Amino acid sequence: MLSLEDFALEKQPLNIPIDYYRVLGVPVQATPEQITQAYHDRSVQLPRSEYSHKAITARQQLIRESYQILSDPQKRQNYDQQFLTSSTPEITIAPPQFVGALLILEEFGEYELVLKLSENYLDFDLTPLENQDILLSVALANLELGREKWQQGKYENAAGFLLAGQKILANQQICLKIQQEIQQDLYKLRPYRILELLSLNLRQTKERQIGLNLLQEILNDRQGIEGKGNDYSGLNLDDFLRFIQQIQSYLTVAEQQEIFEKEAKRPSPVATYLAFYALLARGFAEKKPELILRAKILLKPLLKHQDVYLEEAVCNLLLGQTEAALDSLEKSQETQTLNFIKQQSQDSPDLLPGLCLYSERWLQSEVFPHFRDLTDSSTSLEEYFNDLDVQNYLNNLPIEFEKKPEIFNEINAINPVKEQLINASSLQTLQPPFKERQTSTNLTMEEAVRESKPRKINQESRVFFNPNLGKIILASLLGIGFLAGISSFWKKTTISEPQLFLSLNEPVVAVPTVSETEIPTPVVSENISRVILDEETAKIVVAKWLEVKSRAYGVNHEIDALAEILVEPLLTKRVEIANLVKNQNSYREYEHDLAIESVIVDENNPEQAVVIARIREVGKYYQNERFLSDKSYDSTLRVRYDLVKVGQQWLISNIQDLRSFP
Repeated sequence: MLSLEDFALEKQPLNIPIDYYRVLGVPVQATPEQITQAYHDRSVQLPRSEYSHKAITARQQLIRESYQILSDPQKRQNYDQQFLTSSTPEITIAPPQFVGALLILEEFGEYELVLKLSENYLDFDLTPLENQDILLSVALANLELGREKWQQGKYENAAGFLLAGQKILANQQICLKIQQEIQQDLYKLRPYRILELLSLNLRQTKERQIGLNLLQEILNDRQGIEGKGNDYSGLNLDDFLRFIQQIQSYLTVAEQQEIFEKEAKRPSPVATYLAFYALLARGFAEKKPELILRAKILLKPLLKHQDVYLEEAVCNLLLGQTEAALDSLEKSQETQTLNFIKQQSQDSPDLLPGLCLYSERWLQSEVFPHFRDLTDSSTSLEEYFNDLDVQNYLNNLPIEFEKKPEIFNEINAINPVKEQLINASSLQTLQPPFKERQTSTNLTMEEAVRESKPRKINQESRVFFNPNLGKIILASLLGIGFLAGISSFWKKTTISEPQLFLSLNEPVVAVPTVSETEIPTPVVSENISRVILDEETAKIVVAKWLEVKSRAYGVNHEIDALAEILVEPLLTKRVEIANLVKNQNSYREYEHDLAIESVIVDENNPEQAVVIARIREVGKYYQNERFLSDKSYDSTLRVRYDLVKVGQQWLISNIQDLRSFP
């Protein structure tokens, strides 16, 4: 295989589809003075510092060659005769000038051409420096193509280019600053990707699962909906709450249940409230009262901080606990809704008829519209209570609910009253806020965002319902001592009428442009982003690894967390191990004690260091939910950690077990 030098010696030139005018950045009609000025301007402009001196010199040679041709009247005339008659202008260069040509093509936005030319040129036997320059050009071309697609609203396409560029640099372990620049873009792009992926047709399960995984990543990075972690998306707490509201109409009831029940355990008042809604909606729609019972249990902690007794009353009603439902109504301070319930129960000895009518309307207008697969579902109490599985479950509830069997007779007894009330009040049928798309792959984000808005209910019928569900979350947040600033958000926005923040035309996160040369480097956490590596910082870095290790190999298999603390080549190896653990239906639990023995920073390269630590590790292995005592252990280890500074972070590139202690 020929090297570049051999290729040059054989005098086999290369034709590059660009012209001298473009190299200087001037029009064909440029005057001699304009050409001279352009030459001086182009000469003082420098490409990115990551390029080698050889690549920068090759670029300068092409700029000088272009000036020499165009500044000489006779040479320019001869060139113009050929240039103006050619359908595809080209210039001929020597092979060593190829990288310089790539730099110039990138400067003029010819990113696809850079990728095409580089793919063919990598067949040569390149020196490490030449290979690095070409791969850097390919990575930067992918970066800029990703930004172009982002600006066009093609978010997943954009991510594909960004990830490709990042992978090239990571595989070669070069240009860590650019890797972090790409990662910063991926963080900011992540909310847009989630919206695009979740809006796809439900049959596109693989793509939508990617969106769900990205959503879980953001929640983990932020340490929950109201958490103080940083996902580097640029979204403040108010923005993120709006984002959570926005994605609800793209998620099924089962998806919301899984996500928010998990998040509620952090704990999270917002997630608790949203999990309550998912359990209630799914329990009613699928006629599974056991889910409604779980919803009621979730609601209990919120009662300490806010009036959610109407929601509790509906739960009790659906569980056949009529006396408990009426007791909940008596505790509620929702005056408008209570007046409606009383008005519709005038001819009854209790408030049950009004509560039944309110429950159906509330489920229809305030609950079901927030679940993608429930917008057309029935909210008939009669259908629910006539279901044999529902009756069997309610009949077997604990003995404390003495009146539960009577619910079936009571519901049937008020049906004529209920029908009369519905006809008299002219209850309108709400249009679903989200319709199943037959051609979702061609749907623009503008259409998806527009279709996600629920229809407005006319003001006369709105007084029958609880119109401001968001205030409940607000009050629970304030009652537990969270940020009072959330109140301004909830006053402007309700769960029933979300204010969309992600827009194709006005993105809340600024899309980077080619001219941005300095982008802030993201940090994994405040604790591991110290510039000076001392013993305390080293202990924080190693402790972060032990915590991430427990998450990645643990019961929830948070494999993506490994990227928070590891870099290549170690990252790929550990990801493979974590996937193997997951695929074997196993997980591990760890306990650690940590002590740092030494910290050595490389004098020749202060961005690299070695940390020696003594660690006691208790590992418990489980497979198929069974504890494996033969694989579990309690050991004290002496471990070497190779650290590298990426931006302002110290990350781990290699781990070596030096010695085990009994």
